[in-house]
Amino acid sequence: YFYDGTYWVRKNYVSSSASNRILSLTISPEYSQLPSINLYAGLESKGVYRSTDAATNWSQCDINVTEGGSDNVTINSITLNPNPSTTYNTFQTIYAGGNTLNTFTMWKSTDRGVTWSTVSVPSSATKYVVQCIFMHPSYPTQSKYVWSVANANDKLYQTANGGTNWFDIYTGSNLPTPINTIRRDNGSSAPIYAATGSGIYKVDTRPEAPLNVRDYYNGGGEIGMHPKIIWDANIESDISVYKIYKTLNGYTSLISTQASTVYEDNNEIISSGTETATATYFVKAVDVGNNISDASNGVDYIV
Repeated sequence: YFYDGTYWVRKNYVSSSASNRILSLTISPEYSQLPSINLYAGLESKGVYRSTDAATNWSQCDINVTEGGSDNVTINSITLNPNPSTTYNTFQTIYAGGNTLNTFTMWKSTDRGVTWSTVSVPSSATKYVVQCIFMHPSYPTQSKYVWSVANANDKLYQTANGGTNWFDIYTGSNLPTPINTIRRDNGSSAPIYAATGSGIYKVDTRPEAPLNVRDYYNGGGEIGMHPKIIWDANIESDISVYKIYKTLNGYTSLISTQASTVYEDNNEIISSGTETATATYFVKAVDVGNNISDASNGVDYIV
């Protein structure tokens, strides 16, 4: 069923067999402007189906698995990211989570569902079906930032590299289980909402580590100058400050807390002498809730 603002209209069955339940649905962000853009449905024991004509006709996507093909794939969750170019003919990355006959897994397509590849699931969730997948609330257009929920162990996971590595997201000790689904707040790029067995909860997660921390002079800093770094501003809308750290002679210290994305250390001089040491600078982001990110990459100077 689709809602057009005033009433409900029943659309054609996704699968030729009405007994296969539709467990998940996602719609291309451009759908309201151009209805021929794709819709994707995740089915019980039928994999992924796609429609390009407002759900009038559906075709089965070929998720390549070794255990009987798409007819043995159950898709519990499916999501996609809008392409940053926002043009209608560009591809989007689609993630689907579910299980084959004997394996819980995730799949990814980068060509609107034509071809698919498997994605590793969090190591502690290999025995559980992926209940919900969605793009990172602060980085929705970047296909490598993905969050997921494994419904039996009720943990929230994140990957920043398209599923190669995953880690648990700390959601506090008061978030009840089961976690049935998660959604981002479109009005703010930081919080998410979790639908649990005891109601809806707002989860304020920590920021991502600042990206692309680098030499301000692009490698051209000369001897006698002060070390100076620059980094890309975080996308999160609730970033408060950045904390800059320096590691020197085995000791790490916080040397600045600031809103600017440029820092110059006036206490050190770039050197080429024989009695030198390496100073490493890295940055962490802090949001208004005082949640602090992981450390960024480091930048080294001989001082």
